[in-house]
Amino acid sequence: MTAALKRFRGGRPERDTPVAANPWQPGPQDTELPPPVREVRLSGPSAPQRGVPGIEGGLPIRIQAASQDGVGVLGCSGGSGESSLATVLGGRACAHAWPGAGGPVVLCARTTAIGLQAAQAALAQWAAGAVSAEVLGLALVPDAPGRRPKPLRDLERLVGSGAPRVWQIPWIAQWRDDRARADNAPRQVQNFIDDVETLLAERSGSA
Repeated sequence: MTAALKRFRGGRPERDTPVAANPWQPGPQDTELPPPVREVRLSGPSAPQRGVPGIEGGLPIRIQAASQDGVGVLGCSGGSGESSLATVLGGRACAHAWPGAGGPVVLCARTTAIGLQAAQAALAQWAAGAVSAEVLGLALVPDAPGRRPKPLRDLERLVGSGAPRVWQIPWIAQWRDDRARADNAPRQVQNFIDDVETLLAERSGSA
């Protein structure tokens, strides 16, 4: 039998050398890549700083211990959107007082002069080390639709420079007539939710 005939078995040719893998087909060694890691960058101080003087005023500190489950949303003044943001984050409203047991907190403020000044005072409390809460950032909630006057925008930048991060929450007309929900919120709110969830996951992973 010739060498050519020996290469046939059952009507099919036998190959002397292995067939090269098809580069266009995924092989057994190929695995699905993990999703990209979401990065939530700092834009201000990440912790209280030495030498920051204490201030008068600010927000009260609860004496009783509070649950540290989830995230607390702390409105710096009335009408700041504390309850609405706590709902979409699945957290708890702090009722305008620092939680006594500390834990992660998102500050929120209405973008009026009074609201921004209240946020500035609360951030000064935190920066001076007067509270035990871990501030993740400041959410600014508009007091009206449209562009804000320049003096308020300047004050926003000044106040925001003292927060670890600043989230701009857009004007959401539906929330005036309906309970706040993540599924009826614009993309900016979903990004805010994703950022806070990422920060909480990082915090749990490093604990």
